[in-house]
Amino acid sequence: MNRVTDNQPSRRARADWVLIAAFLVLLWMPTLDNFFNLDHSRQPGENRLPASFPKWQGAGLDGAQKYIVGLDDYFSDHFGFRKQLIRWFSELENWTFSRPQRL
Repeated sequence: MNRVTDNQPSRRARADWVLIAAFLVLLWMPTLDNFFNLDHSRQPGENRLPASFPKWQGAGLDGAQKYIVGLDDYFSDHFGFRKQLIRWFSELENWTFSRPQRL
């Protein structure tokens, strides 16, 4: 058989494994940042304080609902690499909208 044909499946398999590994690393990066504080970006200037971790407020469904809403607010404000993502979004927005319009 041709040498190129024999080598093709192994290259494809290697490329697939690299893609899978990169996907898994990107998927786990926010969690790793929460545990190891990997994001050293400056805190973006916001007009409010980030949400604090919620406390359980009574028994029953109403207390559970308030707790779950509080958890959602907390994790929305403390998402891994949130500071860097906000910075990239701001830079993209400035680059996109501050360029002079050409007709």
